[in-house]
Amino acid sequence: MTLPRLLLGATALAAACAPATRTVGLGPVKPVPIRIIILQDSTARLALDSAARRGDRTAMARWLADDIIIVSGTDTVHGRDAAARLLSRPWPGTSEPLHFAAGNPEYCMDGAYESGSAYSIVAHGPTEKADTVRFRYGVLWKQVDSSRVAMRAVAVAPAPWTPTKLKGCVLATPVRFEGTRVRISVFTPATLARWNTAASVRDQFDSRGYVPTDQTGPTPWAVVGLRLRGWKGLSLEGLMTLGSQHDSITAFNSTTGSSIASTFRRSSLVGAILGYEWHRLRLSAGPIFFTDTWSIREQLLLDWDNPNGASLAGVTKPDSWTEHRAGLLLEAAYSFPIAPYLFVEARAQQWSVRSSQIHGAGLFPPVNVNTSGYYLAVATGVAF
Repeated sequence: MTLPRLLLGATALAAACAPATRTVGLGPVKPVPIRIIILQDSTARLALDSAARRGDRTAMARWLADDIIIVSGTDTVHGRDAAARLLSRPWPGTSEPLHFAAGNPEYCMDGAYESGSAYSIVAHGPTEKADTVRFRYGVLWKQVDSSRVAMRAVAVAPAPWTPTKLKGCVLATPVRFEGTRVRISVFTPATLARWNTAASVRDQFDSRGYVPTDQTGPTPWAVVGLRLRGWKGLSLEGLMTLGSQHDSITAFNSTTGSSIASTFRRSSLVGAILGYEWHRLRLSAGPIFFTDTWSIREQLLLDWDNPNGASLAGVTKPDSWTEHRAGLLLEAAYSFPIAPYLFVEARAQQWSVRSSQIHGAGLFPPVNVNTSGYYLAVATGVAF
């Protein structure tokens, strides 16, 4: 037997002997529980390994698909009988058993695809010295009926090359995820644009001679989304905040000798957005409703050398008020399943809301503040 043929046979047996892969899949007709798939996969690997070591072609044939293909370079073996003969053939010159590491599994709807592992065997060819041959493989396990899985295809490539991925594995995780109808996600927006509320207030202070001296916030707040997926990619999602956002800014006017403080608190947000999904990319738009609380006050720093001191002291007082406002939310999001019922999601949102006028205090006049915003967030969620 030539060394390439020995390599081919060694690879097929290595794939058969690999440790059990926890597969998730669906049977040909109806879904099969995960525990059944795991048991079937483990049983197939152990039985095929045992039969190959005994050279029992009849026993091996039960765990090979009728149309199994084994490919190594330009060499191809087709069919159950040919594969069984290859696997059960003695390997002269083999000095050590196979050494292998478990491959990386991808879960199919009806089996598993395993790849990425490097195998080696120390062997003698007819005219060659002992050599350690290393190679990579891909093996496709397919469910042939409700009671068992079988080896459907094996591809081999010498290291460092990776074999071409075998066709026929429809990944179970995205298929199951895309079939879910209800999704719940939680995220905390992070402000990217400078023209958010706090930045706009600072700009108004600065343009009127009040130099900002201190700022706290914004404190993060969580948003929960409940999305119902409907017909042909359409979805409707409700959004609601858990907690509030809080910004406080203090500024000083050296001309008047006064200090001004403003506090903005977005205490609630609710919205409903209608979206369209295409390959896990979703574009949505809809109304949002805010409840915002403001306070602003100007205070004289007692400096009797300042001629405006008396008049300023007479008009300075705290002022607080609450606003209920509506706006439009535009969103682009991409979902990535990490399990059939768990996902992460990148969300970019544009909140378009009319400018809000904050009241005057002392010598500080009423001004318009931009309360729109652009946010980016990473959400985590469950789907069912």
